[in-house]
Amino acid sequence: MTFERLSKNKILIVISFIVLLTGICFFYFNQTEQVYCTEEAKICPDGSAVGRIGPNCEFTVCPLSNQLEKAITDYLVSQSQFSWKTKSDSKNLCVIENLLENELFPKYVWAYCVEYDANNGKTLSGSSLPVKIDYPNELSFYDIDGFSYEVPGDGSQYGEDIKRIFPEEIQQKIFNFDSKNIIEKAKTIIKNNISN
Repeated sequence: MTFERLSKNKILIVISFIVLLTGICFFYFNQTEQVYCTEEAKICPDGSAVGRIGPNCEFTVCPLSNQLEKAITDYLVSQSQFSWKTKSDSKNLCVIENLLENELFPKYVWAYCVEYDANNGKTLSGSSLPVKIDYPNELSFYDIDGFSYEVPGDGSQYGEDIKRIFPEEIQQKIFNFDSKNIIEKAKTIIKNNISN
C-alpha cells in the first residue's frame, strides 16, 4: 500500500514538473522583445509631426495634405468598386491612410470604404484594401476625371498583385496592415455627419 502511494506521488510530481516546464517554455518563447524608440518628431509638409514606431523605430508616414486626401476620397466614392448601395437611402464614405511618402504620383494608400445608414450612422457594408492611385503629375489642381486606380485581385491573385502593383518597401506593411485606426477615423466622420 505504501509502495502504491509512493508511486502515485512520484507520478504526480513528474506530471507537475512537466506542466511547469511547459508553461515556462511557452512563456519564454512567446515573449516579444520590447522596442523603445527615441522620442523624435519629423515635421511633415502639411505642418503636422510624426514620431517613430517599432519594431524598426521608423518614422510614421506623413499624412497626405487635406486637399489631396479629399480629392482622392471623392474620386474613390465616385467609382463603383468603392461605392455601392444595399439600401436606397444609404450613404457612402471612403477614408484613406498614406502608405508611402513620395512627392509625385502614384500614391499608395490604404482605403476603407463603407456604406452606412444615413439615419442612424450604422455601417451596412464595407471594403478595406490597398490602392495605387495615379494622376498626371503636370496638373496642379485635382480633377476627379484625371485619377485612375489599381487594386489587387481577390483570393490567390492577391499576393502576386501586391508584389506587382506596390513598391517592395511597403509590401510587408500591406500584408500586416492594422485597419483599427482607419475604421475609427471612418466612424468619427460618420458620427459627425449624422449629428449635423
